[in-house]
Amino acid sequence: MNHPVTPRINKIDNPKEYIGELVNTNLSPTLKARLISVGKETSYFEVVETDYETIKRNNTAVGQKFDVPTRIVYSMDFVCKNI
Repeated sequence: MNHPVTPRINKIDNPKEYIGELVNTNLSPTLKARLISVGKETSYFEVVETDYETIKRNNTAVGQKFDVPTRIVYSMDFVCKNI
């Protein structure tokens, strides 16, 4: 059985405007991260402390960096934008 792929929908226009902002993402071991840099192909996030009781044990990963293809950053739901 062939299932269609759900397309990603862009939610932001300029990821560089969101540097320093928080995002909820399952790509982070704490499910929360801060965008720290945006490049043409790759963007970098820093793991931040979680307030989810069930995964607080993962707070040991706070401060670790991970990369994400920049094309995915456009479709992320940022918690807030302080511009």
